[in-house]
Amino acid sequence: MPFGLPVYFSGGETRDRVYAELGKAGIGLTIHWDDIGSDPRTNQNPRSVDMAGSMLTLAIDQRIRHKQLDYMALNLISGINAAKTV
Repeated sequence: MPFGLPVYFSGGETRDRVYAELGKAGIGLTIHWDDIGSDPRTNQNPRSVDMAGSMLTLAIDQRIRHKQLDYMALNLISGINAAKTV
């Protein structure tokens, strides 16, 4: 069964920069909650909209190896550092 680790950032702009950097490294991420801000059933809850706008999900399942986890972690750090310099 797939599992995801949520990673929260201080704002959607930072999240989007990190998302782009990790994509360049071949790491597929998911932004599960992108529609919360536009859906009339959920967009009235500012806390939910804020959380959704600042979160990425690192997908992990039973096939992932420690070496791949290390690769994700190192590239997450690199992506965060790159996002800070912009």
